[in-house]
Amino acid sequence: MKNRSHTTTLKHPGLETASAPAIWKRRVYQLSLAAGSLILILSWYMRAPGDGFVAWVYPVFAILLLLYLVMIRYADTVLPMLEIAMFATVAALVLTRLAWHFFVFRSIDDRLLVLTGGHYWSIAILLVASVLIFNRRRGIVAGSAVLALSILIAVAGLAVAPPADGLGGETTRHLLRVHLFLVLIFVLASSGAMFREQYNRAVLRAEILAEWASLDALTGIANRRAADQQLTQTVAQAVRHERPLSIIIADIDHFKRLNDKYGHKFGDTVLQEVAARLGRLIRESDFIARWGGEEFLIIAPETCASDAAQLAERCRAGIADAPLAETQVTITFGVAELKANDSVDSLLIRADAKLYEGKASGRNAVRAD
Repeated sequence: MKNRSHTTTLKHPGLETASAPAIWKRRVYQLSLAAGSLILILSWYMRAPGDGFVAWVYPVFAILLLLYLVMIRYADTVLPMLEIAMFATVAALVLTRLAWHFFVFRSIDDRLLVLTGGHYWSIAILLVASVLIFNRRRGIVAGSAVLALSILIAVAGLAVAPPADGLGGETTRHLLRVHLFLVLIFVLASSGAMFREQYNRAVLRAEILAEWASLDALTGIANRRAADQQLTQTVAQAVRHERPLSIIIADIDHFKRLNDKYGHKFGDTVLQEVAARLGRLIRESDFIARWGGEEFLIIAPETCASDAAQLAERCRAGIADAPLAETQVTITFGVAELKANDSVDSLLIRADAKLYEGKASGRNAVRAD
């Protein structure tokens, strides 16, 4: 765990950023739009004679899909309104083609295989896509609308031009089975979306709780619990690989006097500002935590005592040279380097001893092994 700042920003799952899921979603949309445009163009090129729908409508929708492809390619994020427009466009194409089969040709018996083999599968894909593209509630609304319109088109088509075997015949029963199958697919997809949403919320809650458990509420840097874990892990790695390691314990000078003179709110502000400044002054590889009260712990891996002392001196000067609210604030630092046969406790004891040595010598100082 590495700290560079005293604040931590939690990302909301609903925000579109340049994250891996957002990039993956953009690429899926691009691939789907490109494939859809190609299918429409090929269908137009290989259309059957007299199929006016394919001849005149498919080119329009192919152009729309290509426009969406360009918009996604150059947009910073995939906007929710663009997702709605894409879904509505594809749904309009599938449903109007379905209505064309029922109301224009009128003889449903001859095209039943085409409907069930192609167009109803397109509706099934729309139902699944509705709960994948949108959140669960909006996806259920969109999918229900598509399913309801599909049923309405079939019922109205059978009423206008009944099949040759009558409304109670095999054609009607087959269409009923198809729509029951669509309902089942939609229920399963909606249930999967519900479980996915609940899982994502549980993961987010767990991440937030874990972060809260390891952060100091006042300063926003790591707390004592996280520091203990990090120190134990870093010491074990340094011993295993025989690498240098130093720790620095810092204590704000006369902190009780500041609290008594200016109040606890000012004392809290001092702790927050000191944590922020230390976070900016340490290196990327270092770890900082609020060790307790007005004390801070800095873990400096791959660092000998002399280099750690230089780091502590930079931190000391960075605090002392910039008064806080026209009040001089100073810190004393104790530095200890991991030695052979050292434990975590012995390392901390030596760093504490150097800290009190600096306090005894007048404060605002750095003392090292």
